[in-house]
Amino acid sequence: MRPSIGSLDNGGGSAAPLPDLPPEIVKHILSLLPLKYAMQAALVAKAYKDVWRHSQIIEFDACSFHSLTFASIADIIDRIFAMHDGPIIKAVSLCLLTTARCHESEVVSWIQKAISKGVETLILNFVKGAGTVIISAEDIDISSVRVLKLSGCEIDVLPRARSIEFLKVISFQKVRFTETIIPTLIERCPLLESLELVSCKSFRRLKIVTCMTGRLRVLKLMDCSRALTIEVCVPTLRTFHFHGPITCFDRVDLKQLNDVIICFLPPRILPGLRNFMNILEGLERVVVQTISATFLEGLFQYPNGTMVTEPKHLLPNLEEVQLLIDRGTYINIRNIVSFLLKCPRAERVYIDMNEAGNDADWNVYQDGEIGLLPTLKSPRFVALDGFVFSRNHHAALAYLFLLKAVGLETLVVIPPSSRWNSYHTRRVDIPQYMRSFRYMKSIWSKLNPKVDIKIHNSVTCFNPPAHIISSWY
Repeated sequence: MRPSIGSLDNGGGSAAPLPDLPPEIVKHILSLLPLKYAMQAALVAKAYKDVWRHSQIIEFDACSFHSLTFASIADIIDRIFAMHDGPIIKAVSLCLLTTARCHESEVVSWIQKAISKGVETLILNFVKGAGTVIISAEDIDISSVRVLKLSGCEIDVLPRARSIEFLKVISFQKVRFTETIIPTLIERCPLLESLELVSCKSFRRLKIVTCMTGRLRVLKLMDCSRALTIEVCVPTLRTFHFHGPITCFDRVDLKQLNDVIICFLPPRILPGLRNFMNILEGLERVVVQTISATFLEGLFQYPNGTMVTEPKHLLPNLEEVQLLIDRGTYINIRNIVSFLLKCPRAERVYIDMNEAGNDADWNVYQDGEIGLLPTLKSPRFVALDGFVFSRNHHAALAYLFLLKAVGLETLVVIPPSSRWNSYHTRRVDIPQYMRSFRYMKSIWSKLNPKVDIKIHNSVTCFNPPAHIISSWY
């Protein structure tokens, strides 16, 4: 929680005074606060009662317009812009999580008012609005905008070419657009560095192709469940996050990537092994990789966990493996072992089981005993997120690393988190969970006394936390 100015306790019960600075400097500092906090700061002294009029960050979050009609919302926003006296607005964030129907003319007028003061970051969120906000921006000059994030709307016409050539970051979430919009943006935005498409299901074919002189380094395609083909050829790309069907993932160049998240939707019929091998051939430089259980299932499609061709090392530079186990997927512990054996430098292993569901998701392909599995030499640090002591397959994973990871130093178990999944709708009984942990720790310590067994209430040791991608869509 952000502390409000003048609310700090100095030990004597009175408020801490503002710094002894000239009023002009204090006003400038307060103008850098978001609008809501600038208004709170105005309560400190009468001299600062109008400081919010110069705020450079105008934010309206979901709580600002709770249960209001669109007419009331529009009146508030219009009055804020009308009373703003500052010469500059650096960022405008408008989040309309309301059932009120939004009007295109009002939205366009707000955009134009923000642009008139040189706004650089423009965020418009209409995810829960009744109906679709159609933004026809042909006559809008957004040349000052560097970061553009849209949610829950439809793009009809793009601004003119010279208007968008300075965009660096574009993010569309649940945005409807034609298949020509993205290639046009790529062509018209030579300075574009990051492109994010989340739950944009209006396209069937997506083509993102740039030249060597481009600057696009980050590409995130999440929840692309309706895409048929995706073609990506970006020589400058370094970060690529994907969540969608593998069937459309056949024209993606991954050879130059450093940061990769590949989360395939569980299909009824998996494609051939060649599809997965083609993906792996482009990931030799990757240091941290996030993959889904479906990826492992397709990579090791044989009962004994082997492939048609057995390369000695699949990912020779991989240092951290993050495995996401979604509902409806089938997990074979042997496949996890086989994958780690082919990553000789993978010292850190993170497995997210929050969405794994019940034991049936695991037992379909289970074969062999843990004692018969090969020894793992690389893992040093293992974290099991969403760990439930009463589930046999969770315990099997713990036993696997305790018995087979000869160099294991730390094993961390993390309680299920209701924030990221639908299986754990109730809060975890922490006292009971701790009792179970202490009991199991006494048993596990006998299996491998050299391992430091810990419990954490959140993932604080991995960067980035892979499971946070579940909150994007």
